[in-house]
Amino acid sequence: DLYHHFLPLFFDGIREPFAPHNDIAVQGCHDLISASPSKCIPCIPQLIVAIKDALGTREPRIVCSLLKILQFFIKSHEYVAPALVPFFRQILPLFNLYVSWNQSLGDRIDYSQQRRENV
Repeated sequence: DLYHHFLPLFFDGIREPFAPHNDIAVQGCHDLISASPSKCIPCIPQLIVAIKDALGTREPRIVCSLLKILQFFIKSHEYVAPALVPFFRQILPLFNLYVSWNQSLGDRIDYSQQRRENV
């Protein structure tokens, strides 16, 4: 199946730091997920390594794009979230690294929240 080959490849490409490669990977993930979300569910075990690697980079741009794709993936089909549950032990500790990333700006406005660039 092409999904077993290309979807992990695109998820792995999210952690590329350079603009054209990262953008192609994000667009490829969106296209494959929106085309057939049910075909993406069996690929979840292969995606976990790429998700862990992208979260491990600690690069805000990479982490934000991964979180947007995960959010889109989870909302795309009702069985995606239950399929991710067995892998929470591997993913959730990496999310703890980003709990304190929000900045205390006082009375100033943080426009990165509006652009969904705030972790």
